[in-house]
Amino acid sequence: NPTLIGYITGFMNFQKPMCYQPVQQDNLALVEVVHKRANTLQTMIAPQDPLDIVRAAEEASSKFNIDIALIFAVIEIESRYSKKAKSKKGCKGLTQTSKSTGKYMAEKLELKNYNPFDIRHNILTGIGYLKELIDQFGDLKTAITVYNRGIVNWLDNPVHSRYSHGVVKRYNYLRKLIKKEDGLACNK
Repeated sequence: NPTLIGYITGFMNFQKPMCYQPVQQDNLALVEVVHKRANTLQTMIAPQDPLDIVRAAEEASSKFNIDIALIFAVIEIESRYSKKAKSKKGCKGLTQTSKSTGKYMAEKLELKNYNPFDIRHNILTGIGYLKELIDQFGDLKTAITVYNRGIVNWLDNPVHSRYSHGVVKRYNYLRKLIKKEDGLACNK
């Protein structure tokens, strides 16, 4: 049985509550989802990585009140589950956190010896920052666009990107997949 159940505000419409994924320590069904998705995306990951990703995603889901399927969607789109991912712009890890954002969030979260390639550090800083953006902008698409493009680029050209549409689409797909795999998602 899940150890923690809660509700967060709906991402697409902040007026309606949306049930989020129950969080459970070492949830094997979620580990299997991560393993299968990494294989589907043809990403080579270490045998321990799916469990570490699930543990960190569960912690971030609980800490920031973010649906775990959204966390997996961000990870899939950003890094395809590769903890060693590095972009041309220098963003690193599973959530492709920039150096300045990682440092800022690590300080805020009091993470000692921050390492952007550490699964837990990267997920907590990336998802913590996404939560700040959701709170600041009030909707998921805008928050995801700012997460991807940066605040300065958003202010210069406040148009939602194809990237945000892709994350939302992946999020909706993963919610259904997780529900199918283990009955974890809300019955809607």
